Amino acid sequence: MFISCEKTSPDLKAYTLVVPCVSVGNVGQLAVDLIISTLCMKKIGYMDDESILPLVGNDPFASGTTGNLCNLSVSCEVYMSVVHKVVAIQQRAPFVKGKAGAFRERLVRWIKDRGLNRVVIATSSHAYMMMDMQIQGGTLLRYLISPQLYEKGGESILKTLNWQEMEKQPVDPQGVMGNTDKETQMEIKIPGGGIGLKLYNDCCKEKIPTLLCSKFCSEGDNVADGIDVATYINSWFQWVTKKKKESLWRQPSSWKLQFGSNYDQTIYQ
Repeated sequence: MFISCEKTSPDLKAYTLVVPCVSVGNVGQLAVDLIISTLCMKKIGYMDDESILPLVGNDPFASGTTGNLCNLSVSCEVYMSVVHKVVAIQQRAPFVKGKAGAFRERLVRWIKDRGLNRVVIATSSHAYMMMDMQIQGGTLLRYLISPQLYEKGGESILKTLNWQEMEKQPVDPQGVMGNTDKETQMEIKIPGGGIGLKLYNDCCKEKIPTLLCSKFCSEGDNVADGIDVATYINSWFQWVTKKKKESLWRQPSSWKLQFGSNYDQTIYQ
């Protein structure tokens, strides 16, 4: 599944893995773009998997001296920061229909085989499907934490962050109004969140310390949402510290033409 850029695969034991989900507004991928760019992470390989549609393009992080190298980028790549002990997967193409489940299984197996310390899942959810209790929550950001991570220091960190956990929703919302029973079945739902919730559950079953971070949003210009999720994750791990008069995040060069190049205004004269 993982193909290394080097002759030998790097040792990833005790590293934190960040995984984005193809979700609403590509928020998870935008957040991971910021983390890779700001931490100056090095590409160590890519995921060669039949579950992801093929894609090839220019290096999205090319800048300065690397801008003239014409390096290529593929559909799913892996980056690493030795200084921060972080590994990030960046997925730039959607899954082949019906293949997402098989990808999750192989990914969880790879995580265990590599001995990664913990997993952070970055995703998003449809804002228009928020429940009343979520609208009144005061923030659009939510989290889920596995029992393993909670016991390994997560409890003390959460007390300082004042985060809001993802609320459970009725299994059958339409049947709630006519339900005379006192108990209503509840479950966690992340509509539009891609493989996020299922991957989280898979990691929990394998006892992998896992943190899921999500934001309610809508499709459009989701740069601000990506920044919010990246900042949300960083508030836990403290990889980046803000300097005076400087932005916390360094946007990759590819974001300059996120919506295409500027049009020639003379055509309207």
